[in-house]
Amino acid sequence: MKNETRTSVAPAAVLALKPPVLIPDEVMFQRDKAGRRKKAAALERLKRSENS
Repeated sequence: MKNETRTSVAPAAVLALKPPVLIPDEVMFQRDKAGRRKKAAALERLKRSENS
């Protein structure tokens, strides 16, 4: 499994548990700008979908 895939699967597994709070570690966002934007956008979409 590629490292990029692992860094996406781990947060997805945590999010599947629907925790009340998510505190990402540095590794989760310690990527290139495009990768950080992609993850931030995905978290924002998830947040919006949970609130609707």
